[in-house]
Amino acid sequence: ASAGQRRALVIARVGDASLHPGWLAGAAPGSRNWDLHLSYFGDRPDPFQERPDDVTLTIEKGTKSIGLNASMDKLADRIWTYDWIWVLDDDLAADLATLNRFVEIVEEYELDLAQPALGGGSYVAYDITRQRPHMALRFTSFVESMAPCFSRRALELCLPYLNSTVSSWGPDYLFPKLLGYPKDKIAIVDETPVVHTRPVAMGPNIALAKELGADPNKELQAFLRLLRAHAPLRYLGRDHQRRTLYDGPLRDRSFQGRAGKLRREFPRPDAPSEAWRKAAAVWPRSLGGSRTCIRSDVGARRRRGGRRRR
Repeated sequence: ASAGQRRALVIARVGDASLHPGWLAGAAPGSRNWDLHLSYFGDRPDPFQERPDDVTLTIEKGTKSIGLNASMDKLADRIWTYDWIWVLDDDLAADLATLNRFVEIVEEYELDLAQPALGGGSYVAYDITRQRPHMALRFTSFVESMAPCFSRRALELCLPYLNSTVSSWGPDYLFPKLLGYPKDKIAIVDETPVVHTRPVAMGPNIALAKELGADPNKELQAFLRLLRAHAPLRYLGRDHQRRTLYDGPLRDRSFQGRAGKLRREFPRPDAPSEAWRKAAAVWPRSLGGSRTCIRSDVGARRRRGGRRRR
């Protein structure tokens, strides 16, 4: 697609060790279906001079939330010419084909809020973001702040809250609530995994937030107290043939056990047909395409006369 036809803008907060050159490596001119803007927080006066001509750059010091808001202020009306605005951290490893495919899926499903799943080898803060290789995507009630992709409508609602905390921890719980927890417009895309290469809470953003006197954990807890209530993390998973594999809360214990087994045995994604065969061996009760919840532990307690879990 040519630059004039691109419907998605990627805004990346980048430092000198940014992995974004890998997103562009080996790309033929015009092969991207997204534009890229770099919001640089380092100390070099003219960084990344080798970047492609259509990759724009501004310099904003500060934490991710502070710099992101400043960058969006500079971009001004340009942001609103895109249908989707995707905010990426600079420690995510991915290739161009993966990022292009993610944008295609977001467009195909007309998602309001989405992120790629975290693939094998990633440092993971929230288990719900970890890739389920046998799934194409999962409609969820949560998207993490390291890689949220907003529709224009969603960004209009969420933009005032992007810098609600200095550390950026907390607002990602608010965004789905602002959107009304839609059934099929918030998703984690398993088909397009990226790798989070930096240990959780060990990056320059958190270090700078602490220098500014902010405690990320305290900010998160205070934010959640102000929020008062948020939906439990849950998802509705679809396989590569769009059949529903699971619809229920993340904390279902029988599901968690099977998910753990699957991650150990199949840590990397396979071709869809192979992935489906392997998933079938792990989830034999979920093959009917209906919205099946796997709750063998609950059923066993009921058969024993145990108390029904609510």
